[in-house]
Amino acid sequence: MEGKKWSKLGSLTFIAGVAVAILVGLTATTDSTIAWIIGLLGLIVGLINIRAKEAQLFLISTIAFIVAVNSLSSVLSVLFGRANDILQNIVIFVAPAAGVVSLKEIYNLIKD
Repeated sequence: MEGKKWSKLGSLTFIAGVAVAILVGLTATTDSTIAWIIGLLGLIVGLINIRAKEAQLFLISTIAFIVAVNSLSSVLSVLFGRANDILQNIVIFVAPAAGVVSLKEIYNLIKD
């Protein structure tokens, strides 16, 4: 039961992080305080939500998303001016999670 609580908290944190990133991107310019909050949510997701069996897929997906943001922001900004802000906020959210997960995976590789 304890694992389900952490999984639920991680899922809710992920949803909250993406929602905050989108809402801030739609309504305001991201200042350093908001970036810290979004990044902290990403750290929490990386620490409690991504298990070892999910790490590889998560990291590949994160890399693909961050690379794709460069093209997507250029194209979508033409259609919707705030798209770049939204995408950059989501990168601020997923990058710390990817950093934590990658460090955990590196540790798992070298600990033996």
